[in-house]
Amino acid sequence: MEYFRELCKQENVRKDSIKQYLEEENIPILTEEERERLNEEINIEEIKEAICKQKNNKIPGTDGLPAELYKNLGETLDPTLSELYNKILKGAELPRSWRKAYIILIPKEGADTTYINNYRLISLLNTDDKIFMNVMAERLKKMLSRHIHTDQNGFLPARQLKNNIRTVLDILEYYEVHPEKQSALVFLDAQKAFDKVNWEFMRQQVKEMNFGVKFGKMIESIYSRQEARVVINGETTKPFEIERGVRQGCPLSPLLFIITLEILLRKI
Repeated sequence: MEYFRELCKQENVRKDSIKQYLEEENIPILTEEERERLNEEINIEEIKEAICKQKNNKIPGTDGLPAELYKNLGETLDPTLSELYNKILKGAELPRSWRKAYIILIPKEGADTTYINNYRLISLLNTDDKIFMNVMAERLKKMLSRHIHTDQNGFLPARQLKNNIRTVLDILEYYEVHPEKQSALVFLDAQKAFDKVNWEFMRQQVKEMNFGVKFGKMIESIYSRQEARVVINGETTKPFEIERGVRQGCPLSPLLFIITLEILLRKI
């Protein structure tokens, strides 16, 4: 239990230092048209598409309501979801159930499962939460493709991780032809990268990138006052506070992660 508390505990940061750092960097900025599109009212069609993308036979979140329920009752629930989601975009308080999650542990492929570090922490979120996040993720990913550096090949349309392999092979082939030139390849693995994203840095970067007031407040509301319980052998731990990290299992999380990572990639 102490391991999870420490992993999710925020380190001390200075807000003014983050703000100053971001203002000094050349970070990508959404256009006014993109910002308006990101923050515009959510329509029924977007909700229907997001519901269709929810996978069946998945463990539900804390409310116990699976994706199949929303698929079977779509015509009945769509107007209610539309009203809820648009209120949230306008600054309404998030449902309290969205601040809670069960966390299950998934072992990394080929890793020694006797070490707790070799497990991924997957958040089981409520389906209505995931539908909303899916709508926002679909909007955002179309815009990020024009602003995120081309070396970032994860989580964006028309980009594939195998492109990175091709890049490495090209580099090796180049220096094989030019052995007189000094070179080095460095492979880095960020331990628990998703789980250690600093909330304050992420919130301020969203603001600096011109994501808009509504989207910014929505992110600030989501990434504050979270709590979770870990499910181990069918038993749940006592709830503990989450103070950092993006939730693995949320459709929006990979995009928030690459947004936060972008400034590092531009530094390299």
